[in-house]
Amino acid sequence: MHETKEIIADGFLTLLNGKSPDKITVKDISKQSNISRETFYYHFTDKYDLFKWIYKQNLRKRILNNSQESSWTDLIRKTIGDALANRGLFKRTMKDASSPEYSKIIFDALYEFYVEELSKGQSNGKLPEQIEAEIYIYLKGGIDYFKYYFEHHDDSSY
Repeated sequence: MHETKEIIADGFLTLLNGKSPDKITVKDISKQSNISRETFYYHFTDKYDLFKWIYKQNLRKRILNNSQESSWTDLIRKTIGDALANRGLFKRTMKDASSPEYSKIIFDALYEFYVEELSKGQSNGKLPEQIEAEIYIYLKGGIDYFKYYFEHHDDSSY
């Protein structure tokens, strides 16, 4: 099952190289991935669900698996570096003003990731409210910054 999701994800990412995410349809993704629409919907509810899955999978691979950081601020720094290293993908999904859904997906995935991962180190399995609030504020500000950054920096540096 995971292999099929990877195939679908690869198809979507290939399409993103040439198309705005809002112009990509489930039909396009299915065709690119050589699967039926039914197979797509078996694994994902829509293209936004697919994007969230891709983002969370890649976040775990790139951030958590390669990280010795123990604090949430260290993880956020690593996430910022990752966003800059993968700026092409983020620019295509976050810059499109008609698609605030992608920014929300990125925020939700990051917030869930940080709270989930950092709660593991707590004796009661829950982060203090102060830290959750700080993570929320940092992530909201960070996403707004990257939207600004991608709108005001040319593509030649990508």
